[in-house]
Amino acid sequence: MQSSANFQLRGAQMRVVRPLRAVAPRSLARSGPCAIRAPRRNPTDLLQHPSSPRLRIIARAEPEFLTTLQEEEDFDTLGGAVGELTPTVIEDLKGCSIYLVGMMGSGKTTLGKMLANTLNYNFFDTDFLIEKAHDEMTCSEIFSEYGQDYFRTAETSVIKEISPYKKLVVATGGGSVIKPMNWSYMQQGIVVWLNGDVELLARRVAAEGVEKRPLIADGLEDASDPEKVLESAKTKLSTLLDDRTKYYENADIVVPLAGNGEDLVKGAPTAAVMLRLLRALDNKIKATKHEREEAQKFTIEGADSLNSMRTIESPALKRMKQQEEKA
Repeated sequence: MQSSANFQLRGAQMRVVRPLRAVAPRSLARSGPCAIRAPRRNPTDLLQHPSSPRLRIIARAEPEFLTTLQEEEDFDTLGGAVGELTPTVIEDLKGCSIYLVGMMGSGKTTLGKMLANTLNYNFFDTDFLIEKAHDEMTCSEIFSEYGQDYFRTAETSVIKEISPYKKLVVATGGGSVIKPMNWSYMQQGIVVWLNGDVELLARRVAAEGVEKRPLIADGLEDASDPEKVLESAKTKLSTLLDDRTKYYENADIVVPLAGNGEDLVKGAPTAAVMLRLLRALDNKIKATKHEREEAQKFTIEGADSLNSMRTIESPALKRMKQQEEKA
């Protein structure tokens, strides 16, 4: 008999076939302080202002953190670089979970599985969990039957359920970033934006087929015509990306998907993107350590002349002495 866990949804429930602890092959532990997170901001600020300047981008994968052309073309070199960097990143992460955000076609699920295996983390795909909670209905079917608002609410419930745990790599839906509440959960870990241009994303989506992409398939008259599918994907992805970029930019790390050399058209290989991500993580962790060390280096001018609590006489004791003198 299968056990179940319930997510509350605006007067309804969605049943999960198996609780999260049973889904993962390794035990889940509660999360602690994030390896790169500064002291938490006021949650009210976070929820009311998802694109506030306070939620600035913490680290971008600038050229010095990217893979070289040689690494991307030589998988032995690439694998060696990943193997050399991984132990340090694992130690410094201290189990902090990683949330992958980005547009459809950015490869969140594919990269997420590879990254989880590399870090010895558990992997979750929020779309997959939502489908499991709806008796194997696909995301497209859920969109069609219940609407996008219902789907986004279900998505928030899933993210909330897994957010307290550490050592997770979570592939989120492309639109998960538009709800401020989701940021309050995801930022218990590290949020990584896989950033690709519209041309690259559209080619990938069109190649995979739009049957499982309700936002792309909606209104498409002939899904069997590759050219029409590609044009439709470009148009809709461009609009979506324009609307969502201000949310994606709140991510802690931004990793580009652009390829080098022979990969200019199809984008960088997944392994190369993972190395970019690991290098950006390593850089950010080191920068955070340096910032904390520098923050501890301060002096107070005239500190020697200030009275401490030990040198200030207690008002109550002063009154007692005055009463004794009068007596």
